[in-house]
Amino acid sequence: MAFIASAREAEINAAARMREFGFGDALATPIGADGGVDVRSSRAIAEVKWKSAQAGRPEVQKLFGARGTKQHLQMFFFAAGGFSKGAVQYANESDVKLFTYDPNGVVTPANSVATTFVQRLEREKAAKDAADAAGRKKAEKEKTARARRERPKSTPPESPKPSPKVDDFAAKREQIKAELVAQEKRESKRRKNEAKRSKRDLIRNEKNARNHAQLVARQRRDQEIRSRGKVPSSRVIVALLWIPAVVLPLFMIPLTGGIVTGLLEAEGVQESIIGTVVAAVFIAIFVWLMRVIIRSLRKREIA
Repeated sequence: MAFIASAREAEINAAARMREFGFGDALATPIGADGGVDVRSSRAIAEVKWKSAQAGRPEVQKLFGARGTKQHLQMFFFAAGGFSKGAVQYANESDVKLFTYDPNGVVTPANSVATTFVQRLEREKAAKDAADAAGRKKAEKEKTARARRERPKSTPPESPKPSPKVDDFAAKREQIKAELVAQEKRESKRRKNEAKRSKRDLIRNEKNARNHAQLVARQRRDQEIRSRGKVPSSRVIVALLWIPAVVLPLFMIPLTGGIVTGLLEAEGVQESIIGTVVAAVFIAIFVWLMRVIIRSLRKREIA
């Protein structure tokens, strides 16, 4: 029902709800004197109130009295405005199921008796649906088994049709392409790492070569120093320096004076020649000493 706009429509809606509850012969009573019952069934009766005020205890008691001695009849009360506290209490004690309804005809339990009744109906409906589903499944299995039994023996059983294969060539191609790209990245990274290692090894080898060359040069210098003898000390060098610096001039000055005098005097030519020879000897000794001093200084520098 789209919208309840009158008391008669409320009674028709209540009868429809009772049929949904399982009372298939529930009908609204004809218009006129109904004896306090608006909906009748062979197993239930109902009262309907179409007003905004709450239904009170006396109205619920009137429904209970209308049942009389027919104890097998279940009692339902539908009210748009709800029920008073006294009415709910009396209905729970007398097993009267109270329901409220909205203008669209949707009913809602209003006491514990009605709630228990609705829950029981829901459980029964769920069990019935499960049983129906099981029955349908069983019937389908029996039908399939019967069809197999009735199938001629000469006819080979139908083989299940193979499901069409999905053309996964494109997917495999993309997978192979992705693997190739990943492999190329790994190879590139490996080549870079090898280049870095080669560069480090080259730098290390060059450094080792330089160190080795320096070591060899140092060993050669040391060998040269050892081959030339011991490095003269500072005292020896000072002594060698004193010979040309002090001793040689002491001899050279008089000798030079004698040579000059002999050259000036005719009689002293022979003496001048001898003096010249002696001077040459002293100069040779002077040159030799200077070479020894320079070599000594080089040895000390190398050391």
